[in-house]
Amino acid sequence: LEVFDTQPAQLGGLDKEFIFAPRIDDKLCSFAAIEALIASTSNTSAHDHPDPTQDDSIIKIVGCFDDEEIGSLLRQGAKSNFLPSTIERTVSALAPNQSIPDLVSQTFANGFMISADVSHAVNPNYLSVYLENHAPQLNVGVAVQADPNGHTTTNSASTAFLQRVAEKCGSTLQVRRDGGTDAFECDGDEGD
Repeated sequence: LEVFDTQPAQLGGLDKEFIFAPRIDDKLCSFAAIEALIASTSNTSAHDHPDPTQDDSIIKIVGCFDDEEIGSLLRQGAKSNFLPSTIERTVSALAPNQSIPDLVSQTFANGFMISADVSHAVNPNYLSVYLENHAPQLNVGVAVQADPNGHTTTNSASTAFLQRVAEKCGSTLQVRRDGGTDAFECDGDEGD
């Protein structure tokens, strides 16, 4: 039995600037990830130089997982074997005559992972739960959540990478470090 909200999405706010809808954070992040994957297939960069992401040895994957709030351990969750199995099968298909365990290990070691979820801005009623300089503000820039307990894939390497992306786009990267509610987990065998 599955129960879910059947009410249609609504616009709200003084200028109808807010969208009220269930599961919108997952849909927003999934849409953005898939759009980025599609956009990454262009053959040239903004400066008409060859795009380094066009290297045939690069496997680009977007993983959209279910059940992050109730347990990433479910068979379709982020901590399941779905992503590692998919990568292993892909590597095996692309390099049938090579040592698959070595190539899979190299693929994970050279990989890069970003966990996406919508983060809430600082709540002025609970300022004491935010670390200084780690309380995302509205309309300032993209927020990255770094969980000191390691429940997200955000680490110093991915934060530095995203900081550079934000700079190139003329945006600001905000880092929220408080543990939060994001429950995305990987078992750690996949690299960064």
